Amino acid sequence: MKKVLLLMLLMTFNALALPKKSTVLPVDSSAINIRKPNKATIGKYQNSPEYTYYRNVSLPTTSVWQDVVRRFFKWVNSFFYESKYGTTRSVLFYMFLGLIVGFVVLKLMGIEITTLFGKKTKSLEIPYEAFGEDINKINYKEEIEKALNTRNYRLAVRLHYLQILKELSDKNLVKWQSNKTNRSYVYEVKHTLRQSFEAITRQFDYVWYGNFTIEEQEFGAIKKDMENFKAKL
Repeated sequence: MKKVLLLMLLMTFNALALPKKSTVLPVDSSAINIRKPNKATIGKYQNSPEYTYYRNVSLPTTSVWQDVVRRFFKWVNSFFYESKYGTTRSVLFYMFLGLIVGFVVLKLMGIEITTLFGKKTKSLEIPYEAFGEDINKINYKEEIEKALNTRNYRLAVRLHYLQILKELSDKNLVKWQSNKTNRSYVYEVKHTLRQSFEAITRQFDYVWYGNFTIEEQEFGAIKKDMENFKAKL
């Protein structure tokens, strides 16, 4: 048994000691034909837009106004949303925006803000309602004379203004309706008369809806402006 084991060990040692046979790789002896691409063909593909994978894109130029608007909205975003007081500022901003919209709506409706919050002064007795009178049934010459005799210049201003509305209606420059506001007539008047009519309408609003008592001197200046407007009709 010992001889068998010894023999096996010797055989194993001899197998490991024998040199391994090296592998010889084959040599490629085929001829190589080197081809170069045609320069004209290369130039054709280089100049073809289909094979242009990059372009020099120039940024669009912006006007001064566009730049100002962009900077403004950037500032708004920073002011309201990027600070620790962003929520509070946003609420205040929308409240302010709502007040502006409300003011514009009231102005378009012909409602004066001072009459909503201001305390009305004690006015003179006026034989006409603030709204609803028929301008075609008033004897202007007689009623204006009565108002001046009682030094009711505020009423005299109103009568002169209503007389102007009647003349505008008679000449089809406005469409008279008793439920319209004077501001509506301003937008109906043609552009050549609108600026001057806007001026006397503003004077009338100040005197009538503001409940201000005016004296003879102020009435004279307003009457002159109204007569100048009537001369343009």
